[in-house]
Amino acid sequence: MDGIISNIQRLSLHDGPGVRSTVFFKGCPLRCAWCHNPETYTFGRELRYNKAKCIGCRSCISACENARSAQACENSRNFSACKQEGARALTSGETGLRYDKSACRFCFACAGACPGGALAIAGMSLGVDGVLAEVMEDFTMYRRTGGGVTLSGGEPAAQPDFCCELLDALAAREVHTCVDTCGFCKTETLLRIARKADMTLYDVKHIDSAEHKKLTGAGNELILDNLRALDGEGIEIEVRIPVIPGVNDGGPNMSGIARLLSGLRSVRSAVLLGYHKLGQSKIYNFDMNGPDPGAVVPKKAEMERLAAAMREISGKPVSFR
Repeated sequence: MDGIISNIQRLSLHDGPGVRSTVFFKGCPLRCAWCHNPETYTFGRELRYNKAKCIGCRSCISACENARSAQACENSRNFSACKQEGARALTSGETGLRYDKSACRFCFACAGACPGGALAIAGMSLGVDGVLAEVMEDFTMYRRTGGGVTLSGGEPAAQPDFCCELLDALAAREVHTCVDTCGFCKTETLLRIARKADMTLYDVKHIDSAEHKKLTGAGNELILDNLRALDGEGIEIEVRIPVIPGVNDGGPNMSGIARLLSGLRSVRSAVLLGYHKLGQSKIYNFDMNGPDPGAVVPKKAEMERLAAAMREISGKPVSFR
């Protein structure tokens, strides 16, 4: 079984206890306005485009046209569209490259031909052994620091079978595991995955469902129900709350989340995650995912104030970064 992985980040310090490797799964059911990982939005491998690196040489367009032969299309997902008269995935326009995804065969010959690195492939297909080959290189570091491997994304629960197989393989090697989830999935799927991990990192973005839908594209009823279901299982949980100034950092939202946490016995701690603009630098222009919400990075003093207020209401350890 293969999974679609966006990236494997080694020596990670913020995705669970100790020094860890974080495996970023591709595909997410939510569309958060502030997303820090927009390259994990969609499922499957896809083409990324950094216009700033384009030198206008048209090598990618030539590679795309050459790759339209029957032999090159043999393993494509869209062979019929590729063979249509006049269909071109890449063309040149006044504002740079134009991309017609419906005509793309996803062979990525264009990315291989790009000398400036403007085109790249987002996502790679890996089996469990392929992931293990990389993350197990730091096994000694995990033991030394109390670390391990975290499955993040995107959303690991969107690839549940691969996620479970990988968790089983890591458990067999006595590696501590965390699953970082948005909680927007079937309850039985979430519990199946969480029971195989040592710890769950659970995102809570807004306490009000209508506001949650405006900000992420979905209401929060299922997410909060799943959090309560996890708590009933006695699974160790760390709740993570993004702090987006002017978006979700208001008193009613934060105090509402704190009151929710106060009644959850398995929530050992909470972490406030301050907004940063890293995600904006990773947006690829073809799909225009993740428009800038216009937020600013929260000040340390404000994060300290929010953490102290939430500690008082929730009775839980609350940190920030």
